[in-house]
Amino acid sequence: QVLDFCSQEQAQVVWDMFCGQGIISIPVLARRHCKQLVAVDRSYPALGMLQRNLDKHGLGSRATLLAVDLGSPADLRSLASRLPPVSASATELMMSQELSINELLP
Repeated sequence: QVLDFCSQEQAQVVWDMFCGQGIISIPVLARRHCKQLVAVDRSYPALGMLQRNLDKHGLGSRATLLAVDLGSPADLRSLASRLPPVSASATELMMSQELSINELLP
């Protein structure tokens, strides 16, 4: 179902959270559902295997792998600090839902 959803149109960037060894990442890139993939996992061995799998299929240049523990507030803050600025429409959406990153993190 994820691949069907991704096939509706090509995205600029797809984020694969908890990517593991790439069971979703590799098909998404191989089928050209996105131009760039950001794969996030806390397991260095899994990310290493994902990088080998991406390279094996010639997809390594289109992926960014991040070792982040999404259960760690410090890691989430670090990840958030590396993200590009939020567009005005995304900011307006966040404001309309009265949600901010500060409310999500202790």
